[in-house]
Amino acid sequence: MKQRGFSLLELALVIAVLGLLLGAAINPMRHFLRQQWIEREQAQLATARDLLLAYAVRQGRLPCPDRDGDGREDNGNGSCGETAINSSPSDAQRQRIVAGRLPWLDVGAAARNAHGERYHYAVTLHYADTASFDDPTEFPRSSGLACPKASASLLPQPSFTLCSLGAIDIRAAEGSWRVRDAPFVLWSRGADSGARSSGESENADGDRVFETRPWNTQFDDQVSWLSSAQLAWQGGLRPGY
Repeated sequence: MKQRGFSLLELALVIAVLGLLLGAAINPMRHFLRQQWIEREQAQLATARDLLLAYAVRQGRLPCPDRDGDGREDNGNGSCGETAINSSPSDAQRQRIVAGRLPWLDVGAAARNAHGERYHYAVTLHYADTASFDDPTEFPRSSGLACPKASASLLPQPSFTLCSLGAIDIRAAEGSWRVRDAPFVLWSRGADSGARSSGESENADGDRVFETRPWNTQFDDQVSWLSSAQLAWQGGLRPGY
């Protein structure tokens, strides 16, 4: 019996069906891979956040950012290379932050995210400056707040106290605030490594306001932080510290 081959029309139909099946499989796979990346980034950022907390407990301050790319904090003059904050700071001094990359070698964190991008890090300056004769400087929001002074005999001598407030504000996409007065923020850029939306631009503009929102095609930054209260509580700060 003579066997009949496929016609061009039949081959075209087979290819079309295979294309539909492949397309149906690709989208779930993309979603799975994207979710894997997000979960990995969130886990690595959470670990880095905990390591920054441990650093603050051991050193009495948070590290300065890495500005020259060597993985170490850049702490020239004991104030992250900035002008030191005095014991009677102005409002502008209270709100000063320093931004750069995470000093991963100093804190023991991962150096890069899944896309090979270094982690970004911004810190309130008075949380990261080296303790001096007039530290720890207190930054209560109300001048009438009773805030015990830390003992100068504490080792390591702390650069911040139980009443200290950070200068970093983080808001959600709809404009509501997620946290105010945070000491530091960590964030990871996504595959684009750039700013494609107003939210990503907010994280890259160098001011003290940052944004977090669920992943979408225009926003793939992953953002992590500790509030001033969390840093004090998890770091074991108490009255007299």
